[in-house]
Amino acid sequence: MGTGTFSRPTPHDGRGGTNKASGTTADYCGTGCQSGFGRCSGPSIKDSFTKALANGKSDDVNGGQWYWDSDLSVFWTWDTPDIIAKKFSDIIVQKGLGGAFAWSLAEDSFDWCHLKALQQNAKQLKRRRRV
Repeated sequence: MGTGTFSRPTPHDGRGGTNKASGTTADYCGTGCQSGFGRCSGPSIKDSFTKALANGKSDDVNGGQWYWDSDLSVFWTWDTPDIIAKKFSDIIVQKGLGGAFAWSLAEDSFDWCHLKALQQNAKQLKRRRRV
């Protein structure tokens, strides 16, 4: 399952230690603002992700959903619950694979629908194998 993954480096004080008092530095407040760490003046990565989920495009050839946020220069990819189900039937079942995994649950969605689709399809796969 492809997702847009975003991670922030830990800020350092230049002397080998971590700048724990941070939260308002460019490490946290530039592109992909993580407002949970402090006051941010940069754009919100959460807002970008929300925009991606609302405006994503489907890649019917390769299977997946994508969105290019030109304002932040961030490329998002993910699988919808329907794409997850299709990948189970078209790939996992047909190739006799043992299961699937989630790459990054932090960007699942705001209702956990991707994880729920993965769990539901895994249960169906398990039932199918018992028969």
